[in-house]
Amino acid sequence: MGNEDLGKHYQATGDLPKAFEAFSRMRQDITVSKQIIDVTRHLIEVAAEQKNWIAVTSNVQKLRGILSASEEDKSINPFLQAAEALAHFEGGDYQTAAVGFLNTESGMGSSANSIISPNDVAIYGGLCALATMDRNELQKNVLENSSFRTYLELEPQIRRAIAFFVNSRYTACLNILESYRPDYLLDIYMHKHIDEIYFMVRSKSIVQYFIPFSCVTLDSMNQAFAPPGKNIDKELSTMIQRGDLNARINTTDRVSLCITCLQIKLMIHQLLEAVPSNPRTKLQRDALEMTDDYTREARRRIMHMNVSMADLEVKGSKRGGHLAGMDDLFSEGMGRELRSRDHFR
Repeated sequence: MGNEDLGKHYQATGDLPKAFEAFSRMRQDITVSKQIIDVTRHLIEVAAEQKNWIAVTSNVQKLRGILSASEEDKSINPFLQAAEALAHFEGGDYQTAAVGFLNTESGMGSSANSIISPNDVAIYGGLCALATMDRNELQKNVLENSSFRTYLELEPQIRRAIAFFVNSRYTACLNILESYRPDYLLDIYMHKHIDEIYFMVRSKSIVQYFIPFSCVTLDSMNQAFAPPGKNIDKELSTMIQRGDLNARINTTDRVSLCITCLQIKLMIHQLLEAVPSNPRTKLQRDALEMTDDYTREARRRIMHMNVSMADLEVKGSKRGGHLAGMDDLFSEGMGRELRSRDHFR
């Protein structure tokens, strides 16, 4: 009890290392499940304030290993899931963080407000999913996720942005995100990730917009994605250099075409041009190779059948030494002779 009061005092005064040490000393004096849960919660909260995400993940895993199946112990699960997902989010692992936030059970309420709120779960989980998942995954894992839906109801703009992306309304999706950028830049956890996440979402939107077409004008792409009075030529260049967009820029005709080259050639007029693939040529080449393989196999089988019918097949001998070696030489010579005859025939 004394260590708990001391840890709370240190935490309230901002001396987080001493608070973590005081809460850690409580472990040697506790045995009841509820006491273990309380101590671990304190350690996770202090570690989150310290931004010691390794300690957060470690304590989450330790507590999961000792939890029982009782309903009282299960009530801590949303807190643990959200804390672990937040650790992955702060580490830049957006895909794992998205899965963690989406799997957070409903009913967390204000139990985790010391480190993360239900609104944060909706924002972080929705944006991470939007940045890392395709449209089918967003529909199944986000919009149709009954547990996560309770969090999305707290932040309806995230739900609308995801719904617009799923329905291929990329401009509307990006406009919603841009309108909330100032708010997210003030978020204690989100502010340093917002540029990267927004770039990932924009890149996905541009790629998805580009996929159905073999040729897209840069003017139409600027109209769909560029802010007023600006263009996205530089952004397209960055995406192509990173390998996010399989295209090149050619400005002669102001046209954007999909190709296999991952480098940009900037010319006087800047045009994005693609060399279309020829699936017919590849199909014909594969068919010819398959025919050659079939012919070789058929000739081999016919030769083997003729050798067997003429009783010229050399069967293996149980004798060893010099005589077995002579049989092998005879068999090799006979094979060469048959191949020669078949060639001249």
